[in-house]
Amino acid sequence: ANLNDGGNWNTTVQVDYEKPLDHDGKLELGYKTILRESNEDQRFWQRDSARIPFEQAYDFRYREDIHAAYATWGRKYGAWGVQVGGRGEVVYTTAELQGDSADLAAAVEQLGGDEALFVNDYVSFYPSANLSYTVDDRNQWVLSYNRRVNRPRGRQVNPFVDNADPRNLRYGNPFLRPEYTDGLEFGHQLTTKSVTLTTSLFYKTTRDVIRRYIEVDGEGIAYRTFVNLARQSNSGLEVVAMWRKGRTLQARLNGSVYYQSTDGSNLAPDLGNNGFQGNAGYQVSALVKGDWKVQLDGRYRAPAEYPQGTFAGYVTHSAAVNRDFYDGKLRASVRVSALFDQRQWSYTSEGSDFFQDGTFKRQSRFVYASLTWSWGKLEPGQKRGRGGYDRGSGGSFEGGEF
Repeated sequence: ANLNDGGNWNTTVQVDYEKPLDHDGKLELGYKTILRESNEDQRFWQRDSARIPFEQAYDFRYREDIHAAYATWGRKYGAWGVQVGGRGEVVYTTAELQGDSADLAAAVEQLGGDEALFVNDYVSFYPSANLSYTVDDRNQWVLSYNRRVNRPRGRQVNPFVDNADPRNLRYGNPFLRPEYTDGLEFGHQLTTKSVTLTTSLFYKTTRDVIRRYIEVDGEGIAYRTFVNLARQSNSGLEVVAMWRKGRTLQARLNGSVYYQSTDGSNLAPDLGNNGFQGNAGYQVSALVKGDWKVQLDGRYRAPAEYPQGTFAGYVTHSAAVNRDFYDGKLRASVRVSALFDQRQWSYTSEGSDFFQDGTFKRQSRFVYASLTWSWGKLEPGQKRGRGGYDRGSGGSFEGGEF
């Protein structure tokens, strides 16, 4: 039996200032505070091999306070466009474990902690720069650089020991550090009346890469958690093509192939991998009878090699239908995920003293129905670069669900 009582709280305060400048220029300033807190109380009852009941219990508190200030400036010089910016932040992170369980103490020791309290406060700066050259109405070249952060979340930091399989114990690591990625991209965009084609060469390097890691003890019990590996680099090509026919039909195809190199020598001298990876996706949307919007999308992830094994790849599709009422204020929608129930992962895990292979399939085909009422002015969300996840960021799949 498993009793889980918890909650999550998020508070965001944001102030933005924008000033137009000459030569199609713009100055943007802002400040943002994000306060997150997660509390989880776990009680787990089970009988051991001798049918003797035992209890595993603990309380987990995770708090993250982010305070950030940012500025962006840009303008045009004839056919050239320049934009530079940066974001500075101060982050306060605390993870606290409370409980008398022997499993809890063992998990903390396994993760390398001496106490059930971990504090990770840090200051970071994230610069960005973008240089563009417009050849004509159809062609544009872009060179850009940025630094991003991926912070550990959810199951990655929750230390609850999942012992449903007593020989494969799974738990999160509250001592995880965030991973930082520096990315450089050189791209070309071709725009016509009905087609937009974007081609990009990219190079990314990530430090403190978050990865799932397996250790096996002398009795053959596998301990699976998350760790920070030293470094990872990805270099490759991405292509995105969009075709549209007025407002009635639109299709998007994207794909990328890249060479990935991972260095985990901070944990083991020979831990790492080198090899090619890739993915592709599509999205097709159409207006039916002028009112209903139908959308189909799919994703393919190619087989890949990782520091402790291989991943066999997967393919998945989904579908959605929606319609707006009252001048767009009310939206009704229905969405089906994993349309053909194909979403599963096959993998192998291998180390100097163990080998495993298996298939993981979670319940993934769901039907979602919603009614959304909107009022006032909706501001756009945070800007995202093209395909950061698919192009092999530090937080990519890596068989993370097994």
